[in-house]
Amino acid sequence: MKFIQVYRAAPIVLLCVVALTLGLGLNQQVLAREAALSCPVEPHRLSDYRIKQAPKKVLLVPLLYHNPDYPNENELWPEPSARRLSELYRNQFGAQVHWLRNVRSWQDYYDQTDVLMQQGARFDRVIFIAHGGFDGPVMRNEIISETRVVNGDQATVLQISEAQPGNEHVVSITNSLSKNKAFSDYLASHWQEILTLPETQVRARLQQQHQAVQPLDTACYTKFCDSKKLAGLTPEAQKPRLDTCERVCRPSSYEVKYYEQVSEKRFWMFANSLKTLVNNDGLIFMGECNAGTPAPKQYTHWDTPGIVVSSKLAGGPYQNYVNLLSSATERLVAGPIGSSSAEDIVNRITALEHNHEQRFLCMATPSEQLGALSNR
Repeated sequence: MKFIQVYRAAPIVLLCVVALTLGLGLNQQVLAREAALSCPVEPHRLSDYRIKQAPKKVLLVPLLYHNPDYPNENELWPEPSARRLSELYRNQFGAQVHWLRNVRSWQDYYDQTDVLMQQGARFDRVIFIAHGGFDGPVMRNEIISETRVVNGDQATVLQISEAQPGNEHVVSITNSLSKNKAFSDYLASHWQEILTLPETQVRARLQQQHQAVQPLDTACYTKFCDSKKLAGLTPEAQKPRLDTCERVCRPSSYEVKYYEQVSEKRFWMFANSLKTLVNNDGLIFMGECNAGTPAPKQYTHWDTPGIVVSSKLAGGPYQNYVNLLSSATERLVAGPIGSSSAEDIVNRITALEHNHEQRFLCMATPSEQLGALSNR
């Protein structure tokens, strides 16, 4: 599968046991599930899990993405950490290390992992070094599809893009073909150009064009915004009144929506790639901010809930991405609780591989691995 190679900036949000034991009563299962949704606060080690302790094959996945919130950041920021981890695994464990190079989009990731899967490659560790959010690792918001479909009197322009696997950003522009032919013709010939613009400019462009060709209902405008209605208002109060009259008294023939939706297909494409690449007793390490942090339950002015984490994917909802990914891949998954730097990722993995106690690191495992203290 190939993506359309068009990119737009996406908003970045910085961002334990997942399966129930068979045989429990319903109430016990609910309690067990609720208890399992949070990562344990006590420190834990790799030896607490049934996992290969001396990794022999390691896959490093540095995602080359420049966060627009940090103008001075270089997109190559993950590579020094990847080099240090490569040296760690080669020198201290004698491991073969494979490095996914120049991964700047999810298409780059799938192109390279498809080759590895066709070769039958399997790894004891898969380690991401990336920007992240509540719904997993983040890269450029890449356009997956753009279409314009006419159904009867209605035309719909639909753009779907993705910055995190399974979290689709959707732009929808719907208009009536008969209410205003001039506007409909304009949208039919300019929709691809319009979709390259940021949301505020899209709305402004369409509103400007609509005002130019859509007649104003003069009776409505006179009723609510004539000089007598405005006489008692200050200049500051007159403008919002005029704006309201403009919206109400110029009947709209189109609607614009921006929203997010969960794509099961896209999420499982990512999860299944990891399940195929990682050995049953291997580890997936999500080196990103807040992979193990509980996602907020509602929108605030600074946080966006993880819609993928909160969905029904893999038996969800889950509190965090580590839990979700472990359930989906049936592998041990680890990720930081709270923010994490590139240096922190290296230090965490080094300590983890030397079986040191870990805090502020969420480790989630499928039920068949839970509590197993023996090592392979």
